[in-house]
Amino acid sequence: MDENNIVIDDQYSFAISRLDKIQRPANVHFSPDGSRELAKQAVAAISESLEK
Repeated sequence: MDENNIVIDDQYSFAISRLDKIQRPANVHFSPDGSRELAKQAVAAISESLEK
């Protein structure tokens, strides 16, 4: 994606180390707090991209 200047927000790398805190137990979905954390990460990535 670098060659086309497309910014990637790597949610996987953000989430993988904290799945026990942000994901619902025995479920693929995130908890409400987990969804908020992912949203904050997305907002930060978008904001940073827009500043450039």
